[in-house]
Amino acid sequence: MTVVAAPALPGDALPPDGMADVLFTTSPAGIMLLRPVYAADGITIVDLAWVRLNAAAQRMLRLPEQPTASFLTLFPAAPQVGVYQFYRDAFLSGHVERRQNLYQQDQLDGYYDLVAQRSGEVLVVHFTDGNDQPRTAVEEALRASQAREKAARAEAEAQHQRFYDLLMQLPAQVAVHEGPDQVFTLVNPGYRRLFPTRAFEGLPVREALPELAGPGGILDVLDGVYRTGEPFHGTEVELWVNFTATGQPEQVYLNAVFLPLRDAQGRIDGVLDFSVDVTAQVHARQQAQQLNQELETHVQQRTREAEAARAEAEEQRNRLVRLFSQAPAHINLFQGPDHVWTLVHPRTQELLPGRQLHGLPRRQAVPELPEEQHEPFDRVYRTGQPEHVVESSRRLDRFHTGELHEAFYDVTFQPKFDAAGHGRRDELCRRRHRPSARPPAGRSPAGRHAGGGPAAGAGARGHVPHSGRNPRRRSRVARSGAPLRIREYGLPATLSRAPAHW
Repeated sequence: MTVVAAPALPGDALPPDGMADVLFTTSPAGIMLLRPVYAADGITIVDLAWVRLNAAAQRMLRLPEQPTASFLTLFPAAPQVGVYQFYRDAFLSGHVERRQNLYQQDQLDGYYDLVAQRSGEVLVVHFTDGNDQPRTAVEEALRASQAREKAARAEAEAQHQRFYDLLMQLPAQVAVHEGPDQVFTLVNPGYRRLFPTRAFEGLPVREALPELAGPGGILDVLDGVYRTGEPFHGTEVELWVNFTATGQPEQVYLNAVFLPLRDAQGRIDGVLDFSVDVTAQVHARQQAQQLNQELETHVQQRTREAEAARAEAEEQRNRLVRLFSQAPAHINLFQGPDHVWTLVHPRTQELLPGRQLHGLPRRQAVPELPEEQHEPFDRVYRTGQPEHVVESSRRLDRFHTGELHEAFYDVTFQPKFDAAGHGRRDELCRRRHRPSARPPAGRSPAGRHAGGGPAAGAGARGHVPHSGRNPRRRSRVARSGAPLRIREYGLPATLSRAPAHW
C-alpha cells in the first residue's frame, strides 16, 4: 500500500481558519480572554471585563463561559495578592508576561502558573492550576506557610475587630491619636457625644481642640506619652473646653488614661486616649463639702451659743443657790412625788451634821419624823396650793445618838411648777426656826396673828406669846395667792409664790 503524505506548508504560511478556536476549545489549560475597563479619562485601567473562558478555565474558576460581573467584582482580593496588577501591566506592555501565584482568596485555593499577552484590545491569559498536578515539597511547604500566615492574619483581624467593637461600645470617651502630630484615627460615640458639633478624624489634636493647646496643658501630656512611652493616669483632671462651639468654654472633670500604642516592631506610633466624665460627681461632692462646711460653721456657732447659754444658766443657778444659801430662813428644794432633796440649805445641813440629805427622798432622809409631817408635802404636790404652818414642832435625831431634839418652826410649803406652769410639780419648803421659850412679859398678844401686821409696840424685838396653848396646835393652811406675812421675834416677813423653803 502506498502512503501519500500531505504536501508540506511553507514556513510562513498562516494556520488554517478556525485553528485558534479549536485550540481555545480543546486546550487542557485554562484560557481567559479579558479586555480592559477604562476610567472616564479613557486612559486609566480601573477593571477588567470578561470576553470568554474556555472549558478548562470554567472548571477551574467555577464560572460560566462569559461572566457578566467584572473581574474585580468576582475576585476583590486580586489587587491584594498582585494578580490584578500583573494582568494590567501585561496588557500595557504588550509582552509575554509570566507569574506563579498562590491564590487562597475568593473561594479559590490553588497554585497557578500564569502566562499573559496582549492581542489587539484583548488580553489572553493561559494558566494551569497546581491542584491538577502533583505538588512538590517546596510548594507544600509554601502552602503550609501561607496557610499559617492566613490563619494568623485572620486571628489578628478578629482580635482587632473585637478590640474595635469594645472601644466603640465602652461607656466612656475613647480616641486614638497616631503619629507625632497626634492625628485622630478613631473616635468612639462617647467621645462624639462630648463634642457634638466637632469633627475629629484626620485632624491633629491641636487643630481639633485648639483651646487645650496652652503650655503645660493636657496636650503636652499627650505629647509626653508619645515621646517617652510612659502612661499617664489623671484623676479629676479639670479642663475648660468649648463643647458646643459657642466660644464659651465649660468646665469638665475627667478621669483620664493615656497609653502609648506600638507597632509590630515595638516602636511607638500612637496614643490611646481613654477618659470618663466625672463632672457631675465632682460638683456633687463639692456641694456636699460646702454644705458640710456651712453646717459645721452653724453647729460651731450654735455650740458657742449653747455653751454661753449653759454658762449663763449655770451662773444664774449659782446666784440662786448663793441667794438661797445666804437667806436667813432654811430654804430647801424637793423634786417629784417622792420629794427628793435637790437643794439643801447650809443651815439645814448644820442642823443635821454628817447626815446625807441631798438626792434622798424626804421620808428616807429624815425617817424619825412622823408621817403627818410628810403629808403636807403630798398635799401641796397633789393640789398645787401652798400651805403655811406656824410653830410646828420638829423632833430630830440631830447627832445620830437616838436622842430626839425638839424645835419649833414656822413652815411654808410652796409648789414649784414647770416652765409651762402646769404638769408635774416640785415643792419648795421654807422654814423659820421659832424658839420654844415663852416671850418676856409685856409683849402684845396681837403678835400671835400670823397673817396680820405687828400690834402696837411690836417694833421691840421679842417672842410671839403662846397664851399658854400648845404651839403645835397653832397652824393654819394658806390657800389664797395673796402674800402671807409671818412674824418672828416681832419682825414682819413676806412669803409669796416665789420659791421658799422647808
